[in-house]
Parts: sequence; structure tokens; C-alpha cells
Amino acid sequence: MRSGWLYGILATGLMAGVVACSSGSGNSASSAAPATSAAPSSAAPAATSAAASPASSASSAGSALPDYKPSKVISQAGGHTQLSSTASVSTVTAFYEKALKSGGWTITSTAKTSTSANFVAKRGNHGVTVAISSAGPAGTSISVSTYKT
Repeated sequence: MRSGWLYGILATGLMAGVVACSSGSGNSASSAAPATSAAPSSAAPAATSAAASPASSASSAGSALPDYKPSKVISQAGGHTQLSSTASVSTVTAFYEKALKSGGWTITSTAKTSTSANFVAKRGNHGVTVAISSAGPAGTSISVSTYKT
């Protein structure tokens, strides 16, 4: 249990750094380098019912979890996906909580506030950390990391 708690704390620190970096000047993300800011999605939000289904897309984080839609992939490398969405933190949080439960994951750690949420979960010999936080006017920053336990 201590490791789940530690992963949650680490994910919170990671997201705080991402959010702090996102308040600087804008930059463009490329797949060759990790992004340091969360850019707003240029796509218009889809209907809530389409975005609320955990099976709505294949995951860019190794098929462990679906990506929240509508969202924009900011960076993706080695089991980690960084997304940006115009949806609220509470909407994205509900989506990932449902996706974890329906995907057979055991949630080992949860931390939720009005501006952020963190989940650490395990399924078999795999783990996942989902960190969701407000990116201010840019919307919501989503971080999904998968790893072997």
C-alpha cells in the first residue's frame, strides 16, 4: 500500500510541475520531445454521452486505458501519454474512474480535489497512474502512465 501512496504523491508533484510550466509562454508540442505546457484543444467538445464512454477510443498509453475524448495528445513516449482537454476536471475524473473500474483495475490510491484528481491502480502485474489537473484557461491536463509492477 505504501507504494500506491508514493506513486500518488509523485504523480501530484509531476502534475504540479506541468501546470506550473503551462502558465508560461505558449509553445508547440512535437512527438520528438515531451511537452512542457498543456495547449487547449482546437476541437469543439463532443456531446457528453460520447465522451463519457471508457471504450470510446484505443489508449495511446499501451492499450491500458482509453484516451479521454475530446482531447489533444501533447506528448507520448514509453508508456506515458500527456493529453489536454477543454472538458472540466470533474468530467475527466468521472471518465477515468469509470474506465478503471470497468477495465478490471484495482484502485490502490485516490486523491480528489475540485481542481485535480490522481488515481493509482493495479491489474495483474501492471500499474497505471492517472493525474488530472486544471490547466487554468487552457482547460484540463491529463497524464496517464503505465508500468510493470
